[in-house]
Amino acid sequence: MTRRLPETPPPAHRARLLIYVFPALFDMIVAMVVFGCSVRAARLGVRPALVAGTLAAWSLLYAAACPLVGRFVREANAARWILAACAAMAATCWGLPFVRGLAGIYALSVFGALSSALFFPAFQVFMKAVDRGEGKPVTYSTGLYTFAWSLGFAAGPFVAGFLLELAPVGRISGYAWVYALAGTLAVVTAVGIGRLRSLAEKPTPEVPATPVPAGYDYSRMPDLAWVGWIGSGAGILVLSIIRALFPVRAVEPLALSDSTLGLLFFLLSLAQALTGLALMHSRLWMYRAKAVAAFGAVGAVGCLGFGIASHTAMLALAAVAFGIYSGAFFFYLVFHALTHPHRSAHYVAINEAVVGVSGVLGPLVGGFLAETRGSSAPYFAGVAVVLLATTWQAWMHRRHPAVA
Repeated sequence: MTRRLPETPPPAHRARLLIYVFPALFDMIVAMVVFGCSVRAARLGVRPALVAGTLAAWSLLYAAACPLVGRFVREANAARWILAACAAMAATCWGLPFVRGLAGIYALSVFGALSSALFFPAFQVFMKAVDRGEGKPVTYSTGLYTFAWSLGFAAGPFVAGFLLELAPVGRISGYAWVYALAGTLAVVTAVGIGRLRSLAEKPTPEVPATPVPAGYDYSRMPDLAWVGWIGSGAGILVLSIIRALFPVRAVEPLALSDSTLGLLFFLLSLAQALTGLALMHSRLWMYRAKAVAAFGAVGAVGCLGFGIASHTAMLALAAVAFGIYSGAFFFYLVFHALTHPHRSAHYVAINEAVVGVSGVLGPLVGGFLAETRGSSAPYFAGVAVVLLATTWQAWMHRRHPAVA
């Protein structure tokens, strides 16, 4: 009798999973650069609005460039756009150690934003081409993608925070170590995409599509992408306030170390990543008012913690709470865009614009409040925004219930 060996996934299918490493790496790069630039600006002693402006400028160019890039990206050229993005990001990172003053930081961080705008729309097109033969439900793809890029954002500040505390070696400062590693990771991403680009050109269709469970034909559900743009846009606005302004509060009055600050942002993004992964197998919470309200309540508690907590343990709990909320609203945003049977590509483009616009408004509004009302004011305003947006979302879900 011949012993039957256990079945193993074909190499092409294992390689498909490998592509999710690259949004994780690229988001790690983005998080390292944004974190390094904001901390560097905070250490210069400039006004909080100028510190927050580093993220606002990044988000403004990203929001403007993504729709333009989306007009030219196709499955046939997506890999080339990704390679160009990696080259531009590597040049940005390796140039940052040589700039002096806030103007130079702004100039190159904005160039990094353009690199990001080249990467993410192209990667989503590339990912769609690679995954064509898998037949996984949209919740699976949404959850795995949310997990991948969120994990990158988790690792970025965590690694950067420790690198910033390295003792200078000659003229090589902690900032130089951060930017050098980020640029190297951009090259690694380019090499990986270059090796796997053939998967998009020659997809393997032999895997049967996974059937959608009975009763969960999302194409028949209410079209709620616009609810995601408003509700999730509010959450992204508050998240951008935290990312842009909390380094100011961490330096003064909390006097946190760079590694502690990096650890808090790591916990936020790790909770966001794990939430996205946990929601991979979800079915209908994205249409339930009570579930949306519960996630919003957790987010409001987390935002409040960033504004009033002073001990590291409490700040860590606040980071985890807000990370759970952000993982849910990012999942919600992507899910409702992808489930439309005909307009998903258009909806995804609007998603990117929402992310960019919210990323601009958050630091600007938060910086103004910090200067005029005190360092905790942006977080109190953030709590109000989360609660108002969540209440409105829950009301809209009651008006547009899921189809049985």
